[in-house]
Amino acid sequence: QTITVTKLDINALTADMAPQLQAKLKEYVANAFDPKDVYDDDGNFLPKLIDNAYSSVLISRLKDASNYLKQESIQLELKYSGGSWRIVNNTELIEAMSLGSEGRPGYDAAVKNIEHIPFHYVLDNLTEPAPKPDASRFGETDDISVITSLLETKEAKHLINGQALSFKTDAEFIPKSKISYYLDETILVLTWKENINGTVATLSEVFIGDASQLRRKLAGDIFACYEFYPASALAQQANAIVAVPGDFYDIPDTCHGIYAYDRQARWINLNASGETCYFTDKGDMLFSYPGQFNNDNEVHSFIADNGIMFSVCFGPVLVKDGVNVTPSEYFRGEINNSARRTAIGQLGERHYLLGTFNSAFLFNIDNALPNYPNDMTVNELAEAMLSHGCTQAYNLIGGPNSELIMNGELKNLLQYGYEIQTCDIIYFGTALS
Repeated sequence: QTITVTKLDINALTADMAPQLQAKLKEYVANAFDPKDVYDDDGNFLPKLIDNAYSSVLISRLKDASNYLKQESIQLELKYSGGSWRIVNNTELIEAMSLGSEGRPGYDAAVKNIEHIPFHYVLDNLTEPAPKPDASRFGETDDISVITSLLETKEAKHLINGQALSFKTDAEFIPKSKISYYLDETILVLTWKENINGTVATLSEVFIGDASQLRRKLAGDIFACYEFYPASALAQQANAIVAVPGDFYDIPDTCHGIYAYDRQARWINLNASGETCYFTDKGDMLFSYPGQFNNDNEVHSFIADNGIMFSVCFGPVLVKDGVNVTPSEYFRGEINNSARRTAIGQLGERHYLLGTFNSAFLFNIDNALPNYPNDMTVNELAEAMLSHGCTQAYNLIGGPNSELIMNGELKNLLQYGYEIQTCDIIYFGTALS
C-alpha cells in the first residue's frame, strides 16, 4: 500500500536562522537598561538571552508552518494476521513520523554566526539633567603618553570608531597647561590649551555614543522664563561634563532667527537677519538663513523632517560642508573686530569640537611664560575651526561670556576675571545612569 506523509521539514524550518537571531538580539540590547541585562563579565551575550532569541525566532517561523511542509511517498507492506491488517515494521515510516532532529535544530549554526552588538545608551528626555558623571573617570595630565594610552582603550576606540582626532600630540600647547579628560562607555572628552597665531585656544574634543548626549540647558528649565545664572552654575545643574554658553536667547526683543527647544519651534521670526544652527537627533549640525522659509508651517515641517532637538541663533555660520562661509557683514557680534570668541563645530559622526579663543597675559615673577596678545575676528575663528578638522562650525556668544567649563571648572581666562550671567548653555553629558 502506498501512502503520502505530509510533515514539517525541520531542516528548512531552521535553515539560516542567524539573521533573525541577530535582529532579535539587537532588539533585546536596544530595550535593555543595563549592559548586565544582556552581557556577561566578558562582554558575551548571556546564554539565556540567546536561548530566548532562538525560541522566539523558531516560534515566529512556526506561525507560518505551512511554508515548511514537505510530502513523502512511502510504500508499506501489510500483513493480515489475527483478523486485521498490520503494518510490517518500516524504518522509512518511523523516520517520516519523527521530527528527524534532537535538541535544538539549527541552533549551533545560527549561534556560530552571531556578531557582537554594542550596548547603546539613549537619554529619552531632552530637558532633564544628564546623569551625574563618575568623578573617578575625570583626569588631568601634562604627560602625553597618558592620553595616547587612554585613546588605545576599548571604550575610546569604540567611540572614536576610526575617525581622525582634532587633538594632536605635536600641538603648540600653552606652557604649564594640562590636558583634562573624561572617558566612559558613552563619552570621550579631551580638553587642552594651544597657541593659534598668538591666541590661547581652549579646545574640547568630544565623542558621544548617542546624539541625545548633546544637550541644551536653559536657566529655569523653561523656555523664556527670564532667569540668568553663571554658566558654571548651569553646567553643575545639568551634570555637564563639558559646556559652553549658547546664544543668550532670553532677552526681550532679540528673536533674530528660529528657536527650537525639545523638538518644537518656540519662537519664529521669518524677517530676522540671524543665521540659525540646529542639532538633529542623529547628532548633525544644520543651518538655516534669512529668507529660507516662507511661512511658519515650513519651519515646523523642517524641524519635524530633520529630527531637530534644539537650535541656537547667535551666529554667523562659520564653516559649512568644509568651507569657510563667514559673511563680510553680520548684524551682531562685531564680526570684523578682534574679540574673544566661542564656537562649536562638528568633525564627524557624533564627533565635535568646542572652543574659546582669547588673548591672555600670563606675566609671572621670572617672566617664564609668554603672553598671547591676540583675540580673533570671526573669519579667523572660522579658519581656526576649519584647520582643526571641522566640517560644520557655528559662532556662539563670546566676549565676557566666552567660557569653556569642564567638570565644573572654568578652563579659560575670563575677560573681566569673573563670570557674566547667562540664560543657557550647550553641553555634553554621559548616558550612564
